Amino acid sequence: MRDLSMEQVLNTRLYLSEEYSIREYLAKLLTKLITEEEGFSGKRPFGNSGWLSDLYFPLLLKHPEKDTISDEEEKHCKTLINAAIKYAFL
Repeated sequence: MRDLSMEQVLNTRLYLSEEYSIREYLAKLLTKLITEEEGFSGKRPFGNSGWLSDLYFPLLLKHPEKDTISDEEEKHCKTLINAAIKYAFL
């Protein structure tokens, strides 16, 4: 697994139809949470249930159509994303 700084994590580009960095994606997610309040769907905030993997695949330099993510890699990505959120907001 790659060693990434928090800035590198936040600036990682996602493999989505629209160009987003993880930083922009998290801002969009937080904005949607505040706007929709109790109508917010944590399971499907952007219409699909696998939204966390949208963040994980590019961090691991893997492609969602060709690769899978191990439990260890998922745990590593969650740690990176949580650290990046704290870095960005605290």
